[in-house]
Amino acid sequence: MADRKDDKVDKSVLVTRRSMLEGSFPIEIGPNTILHPECRIHAHKGPIKIGSNNLFEEQSVIVNNTDQTMVIGDYNLVEVGARIKAISIGSRNVFECKSSVALGAAVGNDCVIGW
Repeated sequence: MADRKDDKVDKSVLVTRRSMLEGSFPIEIGPNTILHPECRIHAHKGPIKIGSNNLFEEQSVIVNNTDQTMVIGDYNLVEVGARIKAISIGSRNVFECKSSVALGAAVGNDCVIGW
């Protein structure tokens, strides 16, 4: 992970060696979140704020392509290969393997998104 001085990553977060935090805007990650290898969090056009106790599995991709802050709540599971561009995600959701959430979407709480 490259040095990103404006990011706020809680000391309990596990960022594996091959996961990537990218983009021109800050990324904030709350406690007890895990980023598996090849996971990409990309703050391309705006900041990203991720809550606590989230799990981002291998090859999952989170991209903010808007000028708004992308907010992801707590206790979410983003499985292998899932791609998320939604501006808002609540808590306790499951994004199944290779699922996709498009730009402009908002996901509430307690949802299961499959492909």
